[in-house]
Amino acid sequence: ESRQRINTFVDANKATYSNVEALYASEAFKPVYTLTFSAGGPNMVDRYNKKVQDYLDGLKFDQFPRMAIENLYRDFTRDIRDNGVAKAKAVAIHGKYYKGSDRKIQNLVAECDPLVAKWITKPTEYRKIYLVPTNNAQQASNEYVFRLNIQIPSDAQFPVYDVNIKLPREVASAAGSQQWYEKMTMNGNVLKNEGRFTITAPTSANDYECQITPLQVQKTGNNILEVRFKHNAFKVLEVNVMAQRPIIKKN
Repeated sequence: ESRQRINTFVDANKATYSNVEALYASEAFKPVYTLTFSAGGPNMVDRYNKKVQDYLDGLKFDQFPRMAIENLYRDFTRDIRDNGVAKAKAVAIHGKYYKGSDRKIQNLVAECDPLVAKWITKPTEYRKIYLVPTNNAQQASNEYVFRLNIQIPSDAQFPVYDVNIKLPREVASAAGSQQWYEKMTMNGNVLKNEGRFTITAPTSANDYECQITPLQVQKTGNNILEVRFKHNAFKVLEVNVMAQRPIIKKN
């Protein structure tokens, strides 16, 4: 009975993207009944009950979140405008419960979680990143954050890069008159547009692309570039990011 009930529950909820946290508190993840007596003695009772609970836990912490993550991510990327925020947040919540070791599933969760740094491993190649607001309900001004981990192999002792961020027009359009981002940090250190270091404003003239240069990274370890900004729309945004060796500019 426990098996039948949980299988029905999984099929009914693998595409659900609202109240996801509550799904994991469902009675379906508990045995329909607990065996209290067996002619085989107490050890037989314990073994039976453990077998049932292990089966239910396997579904709760592996099969169910895995199926839900695959379903929801597929729906999410098909059209990010169709309940995209709710679906992306649902993927991230399922990811909290997923205890499996499938890297593909872990990567899908990472793509939907704004607090997980997205790896940049190839120079000159643009990488698309989905930006999901960090607040859970729509506000007049919604919070966004994205993190990049620059991990490009380099022979240089002190690698330096240009980082280009192609922004949606709706985010960048006011950047000519005001700063589009709230805060930008590299490994926790605030980046400022001063001296030789420049953060180019995204404008229609440069196709709404912000360039950060020259950005020095560590040869080993994490290189976390974090950008925080606010936007009046509560929706999933897309940015494209790329890092490359600095291009020598003629004055």
